[in-house]
Amino acid sequence: NEWFQRRSLPPLKGTPRQVESAVRIRTQLLAGAWAILSAAGWEENEFLIGVETYARQVLTAKWWIEHSSIAAHDLSDALQRAALVETGEA
Repeated sequence: NEWFQRRSLPPLKGTPRQVESAVRIRTQLLAGAWAILSAAGWEENEFLIGVETYARQVLTAKWWIEHSSIAAHDLSDALQRAALVETGEA
């Protein structure tokens, strides 16, 4: 989707192999979540607040790899929890 391809996400942290896999997984998860949630009526702003904001804070490649099969409707909650851990607020 053209909208998603315009997104500029921060680099991930991990080994080169982890980062390569995680970037692909992150892109697939976020693009898939956007497709499903926008079809369910989510507006772009809701996605930015509920998903993308937290995705930008989860920079550990390992997290994305470990959550590669998460369902779109679970992604927001999982990202929120992970973002709290990564920012030291958990």
